[in-house]
Amino acid sequence: MASSNELKGKRVLITGATDGIGLRLLERFKDGGAKLIATGSRPKSELPKNWPRKVTYVQADQSKRDTPRKLVKALTKHKWSTLDYLVLNAGVGLAISPEQETAMQIRHSFSVNLLSPILIVRALYPLLASEEPGKLTLIGSTARKGNQNFATYSAGKAGIHGFARALRSEWDGNMGVQFVDIGPVATGMHERAGMQHKWWHRLFLKPDFVADRLFELILEGKPAAKIDHADWIAQSLYSLVLPARRA
Repeated sequence: MASSNELKGKRVLITGATDGIGLRLLERFKDGGAKLIATGSRPKSELPKNWPRKVTYVQADQSKRDTPRKLVKALTKHKWSTLDYLVLNAGVGLAISPEQETAMQIRHSFSVNLLSPILIVRALYPLLASEEPGKLTLIGSTARKGNQNFATYSAGKAGIHGFARALRSEWDGNMGVQFVDIGPVATGMHERAGMQHKWWHRLFLKPDFVADRLFELILEGKPAAKIDHADWIAQSLYSLVLPARRA
């Protein structure tokens, strides 16, 4: 975990922060002393009871065109002229075969998972490109390689992966760009996507583990990374070996 001095006063914006990985990541930055603005699609009155104190919330549905403008307005209101960390975590999925998806559902998926992140980066670039350049983290998915009943979602995540690689080339190392692939996580997303519960869903990664690892990766700034069951197994083995070494 980061020390309070390491993140104290740093300005951080996290999208999709009202539940799951986003909310847990928000808590870790808050514990580190960062200044935070977070977004989500739900009304402010429906924020979770454990919402961190003194964290500004902006209701911003990424399927709507006005999301980038809302974020710029919020940052201006709080007199943020720079941005140290921008974490684009929001995402939606629908468990359905591609031939059954409606055109509206496809547009919604691409708006949230691909188009909106690109437009947000475009709108907030001036704040990232300050004298001390900020760091951009794009949250991807191992599904980008193709998952049954998630064709549109997979396509959107594959697009974000390509966008991240292109940005690293365009910005030529002048600003940190990070892409993190994440495996299946036990959050409410799969239920909202309409997935039928299966016994093997119990094997999904735990949100707290993913948030801890993601937080570490963001601070490390590694350009490309992955969080999957191999990480969980490695950490579990390490936790067993470490006490033995101390003994």
